[in-house]
Amino acid sequence: MEPQTLVWIKIDGYPWWPAIVADHVASGVELPEGKDTLVQFLGSGDAGFVMSSVSEEVVLFRGAEDEEKVKESSADASCEQAVHEALALWQTALDEAASAAVEGAADGGSSSSDEEAAVVEGKSERKKEKKEKKSKKDKKSKKDKREKKEKRRRERAGSDDEDEADDSHEKERARRKQAQREMRHREAAANGGDVAITSRKEARQHAVRTTKRIATISELCDLRDKLEIAVEEHSQLAARAILSQLAKISVNYSQLKNTRIGVTVGQLLAKEFPYCHVLAKAILQFWFSQLPNSHQRRLTAQDEVELASDVSRDGSGRGRDEDMTQLHAFGVQLERCFMVEEQELLLAEEKESALTASPVAAGGVEFQAASTPASASTAPLTAASSTTLIPASRIAHVLEESVAKHPDVVRHFLLNYLNNSDHSNIRTELLTGATTPEACVELVAAMCTARGDTTVPGDVVLVRGSDETVEDEYDNVSHFFTCPSCGATSASTSERMTGIHGEDHILVTWATCTKCHHGWTV
Repeated sequence: MEPQTLVWIKIDGYPWWPAIVADHVASGVELPEGKDTLVQFLGSGDAGFVMSSVSEEVVLFRGAEDEEKVKESSADASCEQAVHEALALWQTALDEAASAAVEGAADGGSSSSDEEAAVVEGKSERKKEKKEKKSKKDKKSKKDKREKKEKRRRERAGSDDEDEADDSHEKERARRKQAQREMRHREAAANGGDVAITSRKEARQHAVRTTKRIATISELCDLRDKLEIAVEEHSQLAARAILSQLAKISVNYSQLKNTRIGVTVGQLLAKEFPYCHVLAKAILQFWFSQLPNSHQRRLTAQDEVELASDVSRDGSGRGRDEDMTQLHAFGVQLERCFMVEEQELLLAEEKESALTASPVAAGGVEFQAASTPASASTAPLTAASSTTLIPASRIAHVLEESVAKHPDVVRHFLLNYLNNSDHSNIRTELLTGATTPEACVELVAAMCTARGDTTVPGDVVLVRGSDETVEDEYDNVSHFFTCPSCGATSASTSERMTGIHGEDHILVTWATCTKCHHGWTV
């Protein structure tokens, strides 16, 4: 179909929706597999992809002749505005065609003279193009002759002259670039623009930033919740409506980390959401460009969209390190346990390196690098930069391979153990290399054996030291505990006697999450 053609598009759950065919080549959009046409939905301005040969999916818009489709679509409140807009465009096209026909009939007598003038003008244009080509060819040949002559002179003179020539070329290139920057600077100042913008790239980035607004955390959380509902219901139009709002918002690193909205947007890159691919990818790429340079450098090895969303790796069987070729779903869960400590250690490392490079003296005392964060204060290494941090993906990969040799109860206990907020020192020791992942797995397995755990947490709770298996009872509900498995703050507590392999029984407090029924000792 030709661009600017009005069509009807059929989407599940909606009536026939009017749209206009767009030029995907001029827009710079790559068509997905199985689609050959880019369309823009009227009313909302959203874009989508269709297969023009499928009549059940797309048909031509014929104005008043489509009385049944017009009536059906106008009855839908969400589509009514788009139908009115399509009818207006159709009527405008008819009026323009009629006026063009009238003008053609009136100018019929002078058409021959216009054609002759066009022929003469075409000949002059061709002559001009030939002269320009010849001039370019002459300039190129002269330039080639000069370069060959200069090359022969350098070969005769030796390497010293060659180095001097290279330096002169570099200086000349730098001088031209500086002159271009000054010229753009003067043009921007004369036009009343921002004089600090001295390049086309900066101008484009400035234009994009000025059109976006800053959103609050609560607003982003609200949009995230709505988008998650749209993803669960597979409602592409609802998802695109929310993406259109997110496209007008500038999000910083703190908001991305706290709201995790990038994860939700990244889910729209799946094959189930073909109409959301382009907009979701553009939003994630822009958010990635707003990240601090230190985070961008750390994440450069991955694709920008995967970096901003951080969701497409779940269960994908790929790791971040070159030597880690597989990282399955359980490994990704283990990797996320180290997120807080890894960020804190990296920030402490950057802060310490900055202070070490430029120490500040006050009152005769030289301030050294900052200490490690509070969560890592018990780690054997007190400064993050004293050793090279081990990537969390590598630790998760080794943990995943090591725990595969043990029963499933050890896997669950290991994940809960590393997720526990009280075990920050263990996570820090693993990141700094003070403890190996294999030793951590063996420690957890020994703890499971000593505790007598034989079932996966959340099914049945065993009374330690007893041969009988009883179900956990909810004595009283407390909101002072946080479940290490799901993060819920509502748990029932009870006191019971427990012992290990014939040892003396002791009284312990047992908490059970009221949401996922996971149990742990307090």
